[in-house]
Amino acid sequence: FFFQPHPAIPDPLWSRGLGDVYKRQCYLYGMLTLGTIDLVIEASMSDYDYLAPTAMVHAAGGVVTGWAGEQLGLGTTDKIVAAGDPKLHAEVIKLLNDD
Repeated sequence: FFFQPHPAIPDPLWSRGLGDVYKRQCYLYGMLTLGTIDLVIEASMSDYDYLAPTAMVHAAGGVVTGWAGEQLGLGTTDKIVAAGDPKLHAEVIKLLNDD
């Protein structure tokens, strides 16, 4: 497959089997809304990379925030977590913020 793992994703996610997380923006959000994948974690994003896909994920019942769990808006963050399941999203936010 042509995706490359993103080096900013911390090891606790890889070690828990959440390692097949790749940087491909809109394509992955489409897969998430269809239920093909469960999780998208990205870094080094611009507002235009995530604001439109965020609306699509919310419409499908998913959750999208920054890595700290903050709601998204213009200039809020460049690190995104999107999940189809709110429980999975909460678990990933916790793992991303465990030091």
